[in-house]
Amino acid sequence: MLTNLLKYEFMKKWKSMKYILLGYALIEVILLVTSKVLHATSGDPVPFINDGSSDMQVGFFLFICTIFYFLFIVLISIYPFFEGVTRYEKDLSGKQAPLELMIPAPSWKKILSKLISTIVVTIGCAIISLASVMIYILVMSNLDKVVLTQISNGLKTILDYPFSLLFTIIYVILSYVSFYLLINFCTAVAKAITHKNKLSTLISIITFGALVAIILYLSIKIENYPIVTFTFFKGLATGMASSLSSIILDIIILIFFFAGTSYIMEKRIEY
Repeated sequence: MLTNLLKYEFMKKWKSMKYILLGYALIEVILLVTSKVLHATSGDPVPFINDGSSDMQVGFFLFICTIFYFLFIVLISIYPFFEGVTRYEKDLSGKQAPLELMIPAPSWKKILSKLISTIVVTIGCAIISLASVMIYILVMSNLDKVVLTQISNGLKTILDYPFSLLFTIIYVILSYVSFYLLINFCTAVAKAITHKNKLSTLISIITFGALVAIILYLSIKIENYPIVTFTFFKGLATGMASSLSSIILDIIILIFFFAGTSYIMEKRIEY
């Protein structure tokens, strides 16, 4: 059943995202080509660094194109998250809610399938975003050897800390999952009380604020009992510190939101 639910979720996401991805690719290509042409026209050896001989108007348009290029990168990166939480809200009270709630599967499987599909799509969009950044840097630098060397050295530095890199990736994913489940939990609580959109939105916001305050309070208190402290990327100028107690708290919070959302969706929401 979980496999079928995953196929169903991926199918919905593909239908909603295929034209967005196509539009993103076309817009980014247009902006990149325009930026390259403007850069060549400006006469500056390095983008955005005016040596006094280039056209200020051309430099301004180049700056605007670059801003929009990276703005679309940010938008495509965060789109899967907002699409996921918005779709979950519609699955509970939209036109397709009766069909969604009548699917003969436990609620935890429905939520898990939504979570997995959202994570996979987010990772895919993150890879696309990183590729877009790299393409921009390489194209605008004309594949300059100095730039390539700096990128290579940066990657080697990160890969010199494989355990720290793995932990960082896992921590980012867990934080993403917790925040995603937190919003879905707030939505489930609101929809269990009322299906009126304005009132349910207000309840969701209040619930979200209260839960964030509680989590922050617990996070501050738990730091007084670290159990074991870890330092990641210790050899770098900006290391990362964490403790076993905070990791345990994060896992407990994640489990609570997952179980709570599943229970409310299973027992409390009717349409």
